[in-house]
Amino acid sequence: MTRSLQVTPPSRYTVGFLYVLTILFSGFFVYLHLSSSAGLDPEKARTQLMGLLTMLGMLMLAFAGILFALNRRALLLTDKELIVRAGFYGRTLPRSSLRPEAALEVSLLEYRELGPLWRTNGIGLPGFKAGWFRLRNREKALVLLTDPFKVTYLPTSEGYALLISTNALLAALREASALQATTTPPAYRL
Repeated sequence: MTRSLQVTPPSRYTVGFLYVLTILFSGFFVYLHLSSSAGLDPEKARTQLMGLLTMLGMLMLAFAGILFALNRRALLLTDKELIVRAGFYGRTLPRSSLRPEAALEVSLLEYRELGPLWRTNGIGLPGFKAGWFRLRNREKALVLLTDPFKVTYLPTSEGYALLISTNALLAALREASALQATTTPPAYRL
């Protein structure tokens, strides 16, 4: 049985910031083209126009990639594993490696030591963090943060923790463990 758990979506301000940033960079490239191509012969102006179009195309590809990463967030719990998809990053963990007894559901404004400090391999935008980070307590973590008020901190035995913007993960793990305990037959001794 696979259960999809709700991950808090990024705010509209995060997506708006990405649009504004793209528009500003596009405007800057157009400004550079217009200011440098004045007075050039048509052949050189055409070459610069091709360079501008190439830069704008690369900018749109980067924008599309980051927008894809913003929308690729998933948390899937199966009978045997937890699948985390965070932007371009993801991990499949066996449920036996999760340590729900040490997990916390917190606000990062109250538990600042669990907040991401250094991005070692990830994406960081205002209101969105995904990838590998070092936390303020120096622990390595796979992070998917969209809302600092609803965060689940889940240590693993794999050498890192999960830091995910959801309140559904711990309840689902407890429910799955309780269900597994009631359906597991008792061991017989001979």
